[in-house]
Order: sequence, then C-alpha cells, then structure tokens
Amino acid sequence: MRDFIDESKRRKLDRPFTGKISEDRIWEQWYSEEAMKSKLPKMNEKDYLFSRIGDQPGRIILNNRGMRKYSVADFERLIYQYECAFVANGLGKGDRICTIGLSTPELYAIKYAAHALGIITCNLNVLDAGKTNDHGENVLLNRIKEINPKMLFVLDYLESKIYNIINNPEIDEITKVSMPLDASVPFIYPEKHLLNLKNWKDAKDGKAITKKISLRDFLNKGKTLSKEQINEVYAPGLPSNIAFTSGTTGANKAVLLSHDATNALAFQQEIADFGFKVGSKHLAVLPPFLAFWDADIVHVTLCLGAQNNLELTCDYKDIPKYFKKYGNVDIGIWPQSLWLSLLTELTPEERKKYVSKDLIAIIGGTRCEINPAETFYNETGVVQLTGYGASEVSTTFSVTHPHCNKVGSCGLPLPFNNVRILDPNGKDLSYNQPGQLLISSPCLMNGYYGRPDLTEKVFRVDETGKWYITGDYATMDTDGCLTVLDRYLDPIVISSKGKQEEVQLLDVVEKIKTDRNIKLCKLTFNGGKLILHLSIDTFTGLDPEDAKNSIIETIKAQLDEKYWPDIIQIYDELPKTSVGKIDPEALEEEGEKLVQDCVSEEKLYIVDKTKDMMKLSRKK
Repeated sequence: MRDFIDESKRRKLDRPFTGKISEDRIWEQWYSEEAMKSKLPKMNEKDYLFSRIGDQPGRIILNNRGMRKYSVADFERLIYQYECAFVANGLGKGDRICTIGLSTPELYAIKYAAHALGIITCNLNVLDAGKTNDHGENVLLNRIKEINPKMLFVLDYLESKIYNIINNPEIDEITKVSMPLDASVPFIYPEKHLLNLKNWKDAKDGKAITKKISLRDFLNKGKTLSKEQINEVYAPGLPSNIAFTSGTTGANKAVLLSHDATNALAFQQEIADFGFKVGSKHLAVLPPFLAFWDADIVHVTLCLGAQNNLELTCDYKDIPKYFKKYGNVDIGIWPQSLWLSLLTELTPEERKKYVSKDLIAIIGGTRCEINPAETFYNETGVVQLTGYGASEVSTTFSVTHPHCNKVGSCGLPLPFNNVRILDPNGKDLSYNQPGQLLISSPCLMNGYYGRPDLTEKVFRVDETGKWYITGDYATMDTDGCLTVLDRYLDPIVISSKGKQEEVQLLDVVEKIKTDRNIKLCKLTFNGGKLILHLSIDTFTGLDPEDAKNSIIETIKAQLDEKYWPDIIQIYDELPKTSVGKIDPEALEEEGEKLVQDCVSEEKLYIVDKTKDMMKLSRKK
C-alpha cells in the first residue's frame, strides 16, 4: 500500500507560500476554488437537513434493523409529531432533555424536533461502567444531575442499574418518558411479543419506572396542535446538543455544540467531495455515545443522502453478519479493530461477494495503524480512510482525501479549518516539525457546559483568531497532510554521562515504531526509567522470538544508547479504555510495578506477559 497523490487535482493557490502553516493553509490546494468560496449554512439543523435531503419523499433514509424502513416523508412526519408533543408538554427554547441508550429512529426524530424548537439534547451511555464499583450508576446519575434536564427519555427494556438510576429520589422532579424498544418494530414481528413478555416479567419482579409517562401519552398530548403553534427557532451560535467526551484525557467533560457547528461539519464533508453518493448504504453500528454519534453518524450521513441501516450492537463478530444481512454496505465509520473482523470472520469467497472495492471504510475513534490497514487493503482492495477530530470540534477536523492519501497521516483539514503547531515556548513551527497542535474551525464547540473555567483553559484567542488547544502532538507536511502522533507530553529530563537533557518521549516512540513487527507501543517514564510497552504484530510473519530480536535491532539502529528503553514489556494486547483507546493510566500503573520489580541497571530488559507468561530475560 503506497501514498496516492493525484497531481491533476492539485490547485495552485492564489497566495505566496510563506512557510507559516496557518497563513499558507496549504491543504486548500486539494479543494476546488468554488468550494472555498461557499458560504456556511446559517439555519437550524432540521431546516438544513431537509434543504440537503432532496425532493424524493419516497427515498428510504432509515432502516431500523431491517424491520422497519423510513422514507424522507415518513421521517418528516415523525419529527413533526415530536415537535407537537414537546410544545404540548411545555418544553421550549433553552430547556434540556436527556435520552439514555437510544439508537432507534425515534432518537433521530427526538433530536431534530427538539433542536428545531431550541431545546438542548444530551444522549447518555455508561461506557466506562466497568471501572466503578457500582457498575457506573453514579457516573450516569451525576451526568443527569449535571445536565438537569426537564425531561428524560428511557427505554422500557432496561438493565437493572438503569432502573436504579432513573428511580433515584434525587431526580424525582424530572419527567420520564418510557420509550418501548419495539417502537419501530412492526406489530406482527416476533420481537415485539418477546419484549412485551420481558417488560411484564420485569414489572412482576419489581423493576418498573416510577413517575413516568408513556410514549403514547406523551405523543397524544400534541395531536391537537396545528403548525401555527409550532415556533421553530434559530440564532447564530444557538446551542443544540451536549456530548460527553470519552474521558481518555481525564474526567469526562460535557461539550456544548451549536446548530452552526453541526451543520458546518455536514457542509464541509459535502463540498470536500469524498465520493459519497445519494442512496449509499451506511451501516450505523456504534453505540450512541459522544458527539461522534450525534454529528458524524447521524447528521452528516443523513445530509449526504445515505440510507442509514441501524443496528443495536457493535460486537466484533456482528459486523460481517450485517454485511450479509444488507447484501452490501457502502459506508462505515468504526474503529479499525471492527473493520478487521471482515478478514477473520468472512471467507475469501464471502469477502468477494459482500465487500465491494468501492466501500468507503473510515477509521473512527483511534489512529489508523499502518500494518492492519495494509493487511485490509491486500485482502479486500479497499483503502481505509482515516481522520482526526475531537468532540470539541463536532468530532471531525481532518480526513484522508481520495486525491491525497498519505499512509499513516490523518488526512487534510476540512475546508475552512486551520492549523497551528507550536513549540514548548508557544512559537509557531513550520512544516515537518512536530509540536503542540492548535486548531480553528467553524465546528468549534460553544464551550464546556457549565464550566467556563475549563472552557477558558482550552481556548487561545489572539490576533489570528480563536484556537482550540487540543493537547495533541502533531506535524504537518507540505502537501497539507496532518499527522497526529499522540497526546502531547511535556519533555522529560534524562541523565547521561553526568549531563541532563530534555527528551520528548513521542519522538523516541515514532522511531521505534518504524519496526513493522510492532502492533502498538507506548513509552512511560517511571522512577527515572524508560519503559516501552508494546504488542507484537504478525504482519511480517516472523516468529515471536525473531520479532523481538528485530525490535531490539531497530531500537539500536534508530536511537542513541541514552534513549534506549530500560525495560520492554510485551503484551498480547495493550490495555484499552471502554472506547477502544490505549489506556495511559493502566500503562503508568504497569510501569510503576515494573520499576519496583526490576532491580537491574542494564537496559533493554524484556518482560514477556504474552499468554500469561511472566519471565524476565535480558536482551543484549
């Protein structure tokens, strides 16, 4: 798999090349002049959706688990039904509502209806529940209390812990609307009867939602309203959605996004010309968490004209089943590990049948690693696209472009976005110089909900504009491709031959990662020792011992001895968070343990934790 650059698509920019990234905006050479002269949309999300969705009322845009399909006209009616219900139940501009664990067409309709009326939505899930003694109950309860919604939409088919949360006396004042999981299921479908039986058993066992109203009663209240009584609103910067960050970089933060930010993301992806076609089948399988679901998987794909096939689970082995179920899939946005299931769970004959070479396979949530991307390409002929983003910029900032695709990069910043890369002293760096990444975008959040103190810390405002301090370490090349290496780390100080030196661990890691036997790796600095945490890839075909020897030789060839790791710990898989990212806290804990257990002063000691083995051996 090689870099691909289509020189015929490169446009000469009408400004001099200065070497200053934020002034050059060199990535704009890949976007048409017409696109860059476009005006960003200024309207509410519902109006923007229907301005882009086309005049084909019978076209299918939502397919709920293959059981019920919604056309453009069906969805418009569903949204209007919820608008009437919100007004009749006394909700309006500035009010907040929360939904818990919804991933059905009703969630889409609730969001568009609420946003059109100026109501702010927040969809909640407990993905980090396993890290708490109470299985995440307090995490979710505290988020509900933080948002303080006027109304809470919950499924009537729930886990025990959810019953405990929504029946907590601390949130008694919140109106709870009970949403049947089978709301989008045809009456004759067996699942409806099974779920009704489950609900009956739950009620008998004392599991019931207290102080609730049914979805039917909620909707019936709005049936007498006319269109004249529906007051849709819009204003620049009007907030529409709250999304909690993943918490990978610390505590989960509540990001407040606006209609303008979410619409800008959809508009950027349309004019950037990534090859989306109206009617493309999009497989939406990720659970509804973060802004990633609200923006990328919901609003963008609908505005681009995709048919969204909704599935409730994103289990590794389910992905191939969905490809078979829908006959073919044109678009998917998932972590790289889920894409690899098409290689392990489908036979070569099945891959030829169900995986089209025109598939738009987008890596979301984590960095695209080169080895699995090349393996995927060799087996399917499909180039995995990747990008970079954060909830603070409505999820997506840069994306690999069909005209300029550099292996290992995070692609081109989307139209109207801008980049600065700074050194530790806050001075602008130029091309191919790694440093702290600052970004500017029309998709920027309004701020962290209820936390002006945190908001002030992550924004930098100067004569060049308003910049979000990402906390990431990145570099930009002269083709305009952004490469985000990792979270920014302050340099450490090491001692060598009586001298002290500042070292950026991320620069050291990038040199080690040039060995293709490495699957994933991170460096930690514990007790004055450099600890390399890595997992071994089977990509090269070497046996584990030869792979280890290759990695040692790469370290010796790429690095001066003073930068060699003191200890190398090898894992089957590096520990990860609930959203699939490497868990830095777990690695720090491992590093502390290793320093305590290892008394040797020699470098390049290998600790092998693979297959439950724990042996300490020195590699010279």
